[in-house]
Amino acid sequence: MEEHITVLGARNNEAAQIGRQHILMVSSDPVVLDLARALLQDVRYNVTTTNAVPRTFALIAAAQPALLVVDLAVTEQSGWALLFRLHAETATAAIPVIATAVDPRLLAHADRHPHIFGGPVRLVLPFDVDTLRDAVRTLIGPA
Repeated sequence: MEEHITVLGARNNEAAQIGRQHILMVSSDPVVLDLARALLQDVRYNVTTTNAVPRTFALIAAAQPALLVVDLAVTEQSGWALLFRLHAETATAAIPVIATAVDPRLLAHADRHPHIFGGPVRLVLPFDVDTLRDAVRTLIGPA
């Protein structure tokens, strides 16, 4: 798989980015990444997307985003492993997470172990546009 990272809403100029809440999204599906980035940028969040899972933890620790959106079934390394590490490390444990998955059973497993996999918000893919925006606003407030 070709690795890509799109940083801070490439469609917007740098001055427009200042003061906005930052969301980092991890998924192996470029369509999901592009759609979520567009939806969240349209309501004025800064969005970084990546499928570079082996380097994702370092990216998150350095960026300290206001919110993470993590696909539990990303390739190369499981989204499960990433969530486990995020909640085990002091530098990232407080970052709220929206977990996504195509299979609702994956989300149900995460719900049974919130102390390991964090967060109360789970979205089944494909997600409803308003549901994603509402979940983001609930966790971190407006952009």
